[in-house]
Amino acid sequence: MGRYARRVRSYLRQRRTCRHVLIIWISIIAFSTFYLALKVVDIPSRGHDESPQDDGVKDVERIKSEAPVVASGSSCAVPVVIPSQVHMLDVYRHLKFENPDGGVWKQGWNVTYSKASVPKLRVFVVPHSHNDPGWKQTFEEYFRTQTKAIFDNAIRKLPEDSRRKFIWAEISYLSLWWDQAKPKEREIMKTLIKRGQIEIVTGGWVMPDEANSHYWTLIEQLITGHEWLKNAIGFEPVNGWSIDPFGLSSTYAFVLQKAGFENMLIQRVHYAIKKELALRKQLEFEWKQAWASRGITCHLMPFYSYDVPHTCGPDPKVCCQFDFKRLPGTGVTCPWRVSPVPITSENVEARAHVIMDQYRKKAELYASNVVLIPLGDDFRFVSPREWDDQYNNYQKLFDFINADTSLNAEVNFGTLSDYFNALRSEEAFEDLPSLTGDFFSYNDRNDNYNRLTVHDGGLESTQDWSRGLPTQFERRRASDDEFSIGFSDTLLFDSSGNLKKVLFADGTGMNVKVKSIQYGTRSHGEASGAYLFLPDGPAKDYVVRDPAPVVRIEGPLMMQVVVHTPLVRRVVSIMDSTGVSGLGISIKNFVDIHTVTDKELGMRIETDVESGTAFYTDSNGYQMIRRERFEKFGIQGNFYPMAASAYVEDISWRFTVLAQQPAGVSSQDSGALEIILDRRLSRDDDRGLGQGVMDTVFTEADFRILIERHDGMDDARVPALSMAANAASEALLHPLVKLLARIGPENLAEKSLGFRLLPGLSSGREKAETPCDLELTHLRAMGDGRGTPRSAGAVFRRRASACGIADGVEKKLRCLKQYDQDLTLEEVLGPDLAAHPEASTITFRKLESSIDDLTLDLSPMDLKAFLLKLPP
Repeated sequence: MGRYARRVRSYLRQRRTCRHVLIIWISIIAFSTFYLALKVVDIPSRGHDESPQDDGVKDVERIKSEAPVVASGSSCAVPVVIPSQVHMLDVYRHLKFENPDGGVWKQGWNVTYSKASVPKLRVFVVPHSHNDPGWKQTFEEYFRTQTKAIFDNAIRKLPEDSRRKFIWAEISYLSLWWDQAKPKEREIMKTLIKRGQIEIVTGGWVMPDEANSHYWTLIEQLITGHEWLKNAIGFEPVNGWSIDPFGLSSTYAFVLQKAGFENMLIQRVHYAIKKELALRKQLEFEWKQAWASRGITCHLMPFYSYDVPHTCGPDPKVCCQFDFKRLPGTGVTCPWRVSPVPITSENVEARAHVIMDQYRKKAELYASNVVLIPLGDDFRFVSPREWDDQYNNYQKLFDFINADTSLNAEVNFGTLSDYFNALRSEEAFEDLPSLTGDFFSYNDRNDNYNRLTVHDGGLESTQDWSRGLPTQFERRRASDDEFSIGFSDTLLFDSSGNLKKVLFADGTGMNVKVKSIQYGTRSHGEASGAYLFLPDGPAKDYVVRDPAPVVRIEGPLMMQVVVHTPLVRRVVSIMDSTGVSGLGISIKNFVDIHTVTDKELGMRIETDVESGTAFYTDSNGYQMIRRERFEKFGIQGNFYPMAASAYVEDISWRFTVLAQQPAGVSSQDSGALEIILDRRLSRDDDRGLGQGVMDTVFTEADFRILIERHDGMDDARVPALSMAANAASEALLHPLVKLLARIGPENLAEKSLGFRLLPGLSSGREKAETPCDLELTHLRAMGDGRGTPRSAGAVFRRRASACGIADGVEKKLRCLKQYDQDLTLEEVLGPDLAAHPEASTITFRKLESSIDDLTLDLSPMDLKAFLLKLPP
């Protein structure tokens, strides 16, 4: 810990009984030298003879500004909303979200069908095994004890009968098996995939969380998996399979669509939503984005889980009897106490009628006569016996059903491709409804809403940032008076050091109250745990018994107020900078809750914004989605994932919170936002983990808040962050890391690094300006796994910036406010990389392209990708 921090802590320990404010005045040159070197601005590279002090003085002048916290005016780069037939927010509005007992289908109803006239069904039974890359065991332990055996048995059991099918999703496991497999085993696997007995679905490195993952990571893990598949096996996935993410993201559906996918399947959706869509026969739909006219075909599974008891039909007691892993003597049983029996010539007719009854009831929930029956669960098909028991018994049923014309059905093992190809041949496919929105919050039963926070440990920095600074400071006893810090805008704090108001340079202001809050958990029955958020009531203010020490730091470029409490140290900062660092107010929370139990600590911000029940959260950092607070959801049902941002607004003001780390967020009152910071829970919530959440560590949660005036709300357009908020969010999520290289006459950098230094973004453009809303999200070498990469892939995104908010941020970023439709790849990437571009999907699958496809003419909210040849 640095000398400054030690002094402050020593001083505070000596005066624990009082509240103190420490005012530190730092000389302008010393502070500038330290701060510029660490974080605020770029320091240009210099030769040996140049003086670092000279650059420091120039940078001080450059970052001095009168940049306000608030900006006003108008600008717009947001597409209009294209209506859909099903809009999820409308569904949430009209549904009562009651939970009557539906009989054997507890969350549904008694499904019936007319036996007088039954249509012919085409049924595809899809064997699968979901393998988490780490849960209660590590990735390597799962592979060694279970997953390796699944692959080993697949290449032995599937060739025994060409009618057998199987699907697989997680490439991290497949690549590990491949590395250890013998050449003959690899060839068998490739053959099975090539002839369609094994289908790789999604093909990402993992099956990612869709609630709080950033879109960059969603794309990156997909690229990694697809690149491996292409190099090792020569396979390109076209169907998505998302059975285990807790809630489903519309952004990930868009990512799959831009990766060239045609179809996808999802499972974990609120049970009341499933029931509603099943009643409408809309469990299959075209999932599109609010700004798009077309989407991706999506199949939603209707029942509680993806295990066998909840996939063949509405009655889990019956379906469990057709999970032949649970045959007597296997050690696995059915909870309903009716076990499966082996299929024989004596019982096959009776058993076929029983299973067909479930298939027909499931078909009643969909618009077509093609039925999908997943057959699997977590870490299934590990033992040779399970492969034999499942495939042999089902094949006997299939043979009987297909031969008995009275059953009027064709049933076979299948893959997702088999199913969706059959679905697309149905007339009902042409009438699939379009759907917009996402599937959050997620609830699988009763009021058991799943938490959306992410527990992420971190270590406090111990860098001695005051080293070498001739610091001047003054100590004085704090009074009960309010105090302030600020530059062109002023932040007012109460005597406890909590932010209470922001005064703007034009004399207006807004109440902005920041406080710590705590949620407890229920003391009886179901309780909060690793998965569930079940609070015992509204949040309570976190109040400390003794007055909290307060530190005020003032300098010419930055001012801070630090409040120390037993559970959280909060740092509120404001900067005087012409760069992005001068946008808004920084709030950092350093949290350590290891001393409490069964508490969830959060930050609540209350403002004057008259937002009513509406608020907006980001979807994976890619787009904003409108939410509404519903009393019928309870407290927990009104929390949503916030991967990067959230805001509330009224006709005049917008209040935005940007986050460096994902969290759960809610607006429990008009104009307020609550963000969960950490939790420590002693009880298991009966979701399989078998323990509470007690391994909390010191964490840091960084936020930036922006207060912006706008010209009015426009519901006809897609909700979006302002240009300033977009820029500040990018700076928060991707802090600048500057690498300096000395380029001498002998090109030492190129020799030592082994590659040529690429030109900087926009290096080829006059005045070095590119559009503010253009983002190069991915630029990576693409190899064949056998030598030096000869190609690269680039993905570009065009952001949308909210209408009616002008902030002058283009001057801070030195970028073009208006998108340049004539922008070329060569201007952005340089002539070497852009010499021979090819249009591609975002995972770099080649596309048939025209000249227009090879430009950077992007619409707002779109992604565009290219394959590039690396220069020799």
